[in-house]
Amino acid sequence: ATRRRWTGSRRRPGAGPGPDVGPPPAPADDRIDRLFERTCDELRRHGRAHRDAVETADGPMSYVALETAAVRLARYLRRRRIAAGDRVALLLEKPEDALVAQLATARIGAAWVPLDARLPDAALAAVLAAAGVGVVLTTTDEASRLDGSDVDAVYVDRARTQIAKEDAQRLTGTERGSV
Repeated sequence: ATRRRWTGSRRRPGAGPGPDVGPPPAPADDRIDRLFERTCDELRRHGRAHRDAVETADGPMSYVALETAAVRLARYLRRRRIAAGDRVALLLEKPEDALVAQLATARIGAAWVPLDARLPDAALAAVLAAAGVGVVLTTTDEASRLDGSDVDAVYVDRARTQIAKEDAQRLTGTERGSV
């Protein structure tokens, strides 16, 4: 019997790109948004939901605050017609904003594309085009960086008041969409 040589890929040698390339999508229960919800539920059961989830420049952020912020941003994104399967780029300086955006994006079944703010503007535009991104979550400080690209932007600093008015209850199955 001949052994196949490792090619550095899980793809069969000679197989072109197609729907079978890469790992299968994670089951719905293994998605990061569901894992985070289960963690929050477990902490609530034990009376620990107000414990610190992350440390920020503005002080600690509890699990409750993180979940609430993610749900509200997810609802806001849905109202902006961002849905399951969309690609959403994140150009956010503050790590806590990026974490909230990742959880919110996952909750609606969209994929986030993290961007390195250190990239030159032309390289940012190339990444956005190559990734097929339709919208960027960013701040007004970064607005000029998107001039060379053809994407919509959601300026989270400008929309904070509107986002804060969104319902903090968990999204329904319909609101989540499906991937």
